[in-house]
Amino acid sequence: MGKKTLIDTYPWHLRLLGIAAVFLFLGITPLSAQKTDVVVLLNGDRITGEIKKLARGKLEYKTDDMGWIYIEWEKIAKISSKNRFDVEMDAGKKHIGTLQEASESGKMIILTDEGPIALDMLSVILITPLEALFKERFKGYLDVGFSFQKANQLTNWIFGTEVTYRYVKWEAKAEGSSYFSKQKDVEGTTRHSLTLQFSRLLKNRWRATLLTKLQQNEELGLELRTTLGGGAGRHLIQTNSVLLLLGGGVAVTKEKFVGAEETQYNAEALGRLSFQAFRFDNPKLDTILDLNVFPSLTDFGRLRIEFNGRIRYELFKDFFITLSVFDHFDSRPGIEDVSKNDYGVDVTLSYSFK
Repeated sequence: MGKKTLIDTYPWHLRLLGIAAVFLFLGITPLSAQKTDVVVLLNGDRITGEIKKLARGKLEYKTDDMGWIYIEWEKIAKISSKNRFDVEMDAGKKHIGTLQEASESGKMIILTDEGPIALDMLSVILITPLEALFKERFKGYLDVGFSFQKANQLTNWIFGTEVTYRYVKWEAKAEGSSYFSKQKDVEGTTRHSLTLQFSRLLKNRWRATLLTKLQQNEELGLELRTTLGGGAGRHLIQTNSVLLLLGGGVAVTKEKFVGAEETQYNAEALGRLSFQAFRFDNPKLDTILDLNVFPSLTDFGRLRIEFNGRIRYELFKDFFITLSVFDHFDSRPGIEDVSKNDYGVDVTLSYSFK
């Protein structure tokens, strides 16, 4: 296990930080819309500003007098704007058009190219301006953790990031993590992962996805695994507080294990279950659980399972303390005398951008 792996030769932390930076700052952005949108609250207050987006039960709104504010969607009675928006319903249907104030509280009217459509506001889960600035279509997080113990000279580094860019009919995501543990007179341990994913957003809450993934894990004896796959999934539940995605597909992997002379190729089926729940009252609380199952199609009987979970608690605006758990299992690793299971719990500080 003392052999230096391929991925160890690369500055992973800098690579992952670079990915986040590129996603955030690429391109030249257009001028923002004029602040002529109007929001009417249930208490009758009218606020003029600029609708930035609706997501996770909160309307992000920019005003001249109060700056950026976040309004709980269920506390809004009426809304209007001359700008064009992509509006998504909890049932998955999408509408594109301007927003007209309805006569009835709790209702909104979308002026589409085909004509006006009246909607129940509580059934709306996403609103995105079509003319939104490039960087305003991003969301993501950065995780950083560090620990040092003088008694045994133990040092641990943890880094993670996820950046998502969403447009009307597609979504791109980059996700990376890196772990390094070093102790005096003991061989260091590393674990790295990088995933790039592209999804086409379809009707009725369906999506088609292509992905590629790089993994290294010394605990499992894995020097490098390259995965290329694709599939489809559907949000079985899609509300302002809960998301539940079920999906499946196929993948091809190329694996190099530490000490093994040959590279292994494998075809796998893919099953995925993803659950997200979020509380938008202060302090914010997010829960994300992701389960991926890979039964082999070419090595019958081999099964890989990857589980990752995150619970985030907001300390102050956009900064969180995060509890992460993971469990990676391989029933038949490519080499003998290596663990079949790698699991752990990490506590990190997180910054969320959106």
